[in-house]
Amino acid sequence: MSIVVASAEEGLRAAVLRGLLAGGWPLRPVDDWDRLVAATVTADTQLVLVDPALPELDAPLLARLVASLGHAPRVRVLGGDRPPLVRIPATERAAVREARRVLGPGGFSAEERREIALWGLGEAPLATLTALTASPAPLWIVGEPGTGKERVARLLHRLSTPQAPFVVLAPGLGWEGAAGPGTLYLEAANRLDPTQVRQIVASTQGRWRVVGGSRDLGAPPGLDWQRLAIVPLRERPNDLVALTQLYLDRHTDRTGRGRRRFDRSFAAMLHGWRWPNNQRELEQFVVQVIARMPGAVLRARDVPEDLRALLQASASTVTRATVGFEELAEQQLRPVVAAYAAGVGPTLHELVVGSAERALIHLVLDRTGGNRKRAAQLLGLARNTLAARIRDLGIAASGPEVADD
Repeated sequence: MSIVVASAEEGLRAAVLRGLLAGGWPLRPVDDWDRLVAATVTADTQLVLVDPALPELDAPLLARLVASLGHAPRVRVLGGDRPPLVRIPATERAAVREARRVLGPGGFSAEERREIALWGLGEAPLATLTALTASPAPLWIVGEPGTGKERVARLLHRLSTPQAPFVVLAPGLGWEGAAGPGTLYLEAANRLDPTQVRQIVASTQGRWRVVGGSRDLGAPPGLDWQRLAIVPLRERPNDLVALTQLYLDRHTDRTGRGRRRFDRSFAAMLHGWRWPNNQRELEQFVVQVIARMPGAVLRARDVPEDLRALLQASASTVTRATVGFEELAEQQLRPVVAAYAAGVGPTLHELVVGSAERALIHLVLDRTGGNRKRAAQLLGLARNTLAARIRDLGIAASGPEVADD
């Protein structure tokens, strides 16, 4: 069951969607007459909310179309007067009231909404995903291991075509195609052959929504991809604390014990690890903590040594990578040092250190999408210091300028 919201006016569409999003109903926003007709005849559409100012709207034709359908969705005009369609006020409250009357309670529980807000998709994740459902273009989701790329794809599916199939295509498997509609999720899409990806998108156009999950930004060329980046858990310190409490509440309830909480020392310990496998690793850690630590208040000093060792082992991944980088850098620098002539141009130190720092800042800015505040946090620098280094090193913006948080 889904709700179609049809308006070319962004302000009205946003106001109506806001309350529906909070309720968790599957939504399909459209902005023209052709998309409205296509969405209305879809089998799972049960409620259509129409802006009377929608360009080319033909209310009598829409009413006849709805009457001819076997599933007969309800159609409501948001304000104005377009007989023979039924009118409701063009307000968030009226839209929610009508959705409850026609569809019953919304699809997301309070706990689901609480968790979705902590997925690293920005301040309004449901609004972001609902906006993505308005376009048939394929979607490229970028995120580190354990950030929940497939889970985000399933949520997108739930917001658009929840009754249709959701199919996961792993690397090495072929796709024979199907009638659709539905969502086709390309697991580890960066490992798929680009030609195969383009063929899949071409063969499914108009019937299946293609969503690729990848650790890399580089989507296969030749396609008009929408993009969605999931921010790593270590770059979201507030979410780290909130997710820990959410997982504590969830898994403690399943064991039948009283509510658990943690003190500042435990929170500091959480911030001290990098969580390379993100939410998945954190949830597994919390489950172990609940099973091994009986106290109502969790303190860092009470964490068993073997649990500490597990997290310290994951944190050492970065250390091992750094050692490998030093060996590679030494190999690359050996001919530079041998060929360098003192007194000509910049010093050897300036040349090498400046090049390495420039590359590092480029990579960090790419990772944060150009957000200098998050980049400075990741580098362990003050924002003013980072700005000065960017200026002194002559680093040009590699993408669209992104406002700081």
